[in-house]
Amino acid sequence: MAGAAQDWLDSLDMDQRLAAVGPPPGTGVVAEAERTRWFYTPPDHGGLTFHRQRPAQHRLVMRLLASGLSEAGYTTVATVLGLENVLDRVEGFSVNWGRERTRDPGMYYLRVFGEPGGPQPWGWRFGGHHVSLNNLVVDGRVVATTPCFLGADPAMSPLLGGATLRPLGTAEDPARELVRSLRPELAARAVLLARAPNDIMAANTTRIGDRMVKRRELWRQGQHTPDRAEEPASGLHGADRQALALQRDLVAAVFADAGWEVPGMLAAMRDEDDVYFDGVSQIHLPRWSSGRVALVGDAAYAPSFLTGQGTSLALVGAYMLAGSLADRDHAAGFAAYERDTRDFVTANQELAGKGGATLFPTTAQELEQRNNRLRSLNSPPPAGGRPAHSVLALPEFMPVT
Repeated sequence: MAGAAQDWLDSLDMDQRLAAVGPPPGTGVVAEAERTRWFYTPPDHGGLTFHRQRPAQHRLVMRLLASGLSEAGYTTVATVLGLENVLDRVEGFSVNWGRERTRDPGMYYLRVFGEPGGPQPWGWRFGGHHVSLNNLVVDGRVVATTPCFLGADPAMSPLLGGATLRPLGTAEDPARELVRSLRPELAARAVLLARAPNDIMAANTTRIGDRMVKRRELWRQGQHTPDRAEEPASGLHGADRQALALQRDLVAAVFADAGWEVPGMLAAMRDEDDVYFDGVSQIHLPRWSSGRVALVGDAAYAPSFLTGQGTSLALVGAYMLAGSLADRDHAAGFAAYERDTRDFVTANQELAGKGGATLFPTTAQELEQRNNRLRSLNSPPPAGGRPAHSVLALPEFMPVT
């Protein structure tokens, strides 16, 4: 990735570099606000467009994109870029936002932040209509690829022979099938809104929350004023905001008589844009593998934060899976992984039954007992029963030569 980025930069002249290079990550508040700002609409994303580059430089851009994407991801991005021509036809080649061409596959922007391959963090951002790719590299490793956004407009397009082009279809369909498969009582818990929101739920914010985003915020200021500019774009308004307000109402009702500092906390919750609301749950699966795919960590057996064992389970699970695959085929390895690890997982997940009552007492006496236990954590706990960590003695797997 660093080599691909540097090759592109080396191909640019001085005028091109002025648009193509940004300050390194972490330079300052203003620079970071620009680096982390993103769009999925077609305004100026910041950077050098295809229009200002030669064909050989186009190729270097696509090489850099490929370095940060799987083969399927790269193909999908290339398809989305080409859809601008299809969308232009769907709209009658008539949309005009005050530039030479509105639906334009050449209006995609690339900018590199910092020095690729250097000792300091660096990154790059590529974006245009329905594409936003962001990569942050620290110590030679990609540590963040968010936000990563792909959209498709039109979502469906006819092809020769009666086929249909759906670039995101295989990603969308399993989600719909999952929702449709839920029993009514589960669907009532899983589905927040009965209809799709107006647009992307969090819009193009850099911080997830339920703040209402207006349509004008989806564009750079001064470039284009969309119609209904002051109307909500994120869908978090009207019935949508009422649904989220119910979550706050539920928390407020449960803790209405809690006393102490709780009334002030509830009041602050009402004014906060970013409220995390979720249930405490675990993952219980009859099998941790299917075919050539195996799950590990929270994906297979999340124990919940009440146990304090999530990281330990993930590390132990990864160790056991790797060792089980070292000297046998995947089918036998997966079977050994589940056989030798499941009792350890079960024992740790069962800690949650005790953890909930311990961490969240419901009476003043239980609260005092919990606090006294916490104060005494500098000494070993009294022996009693078999601790969960002793259920599994890690085997010493021999290296494969």
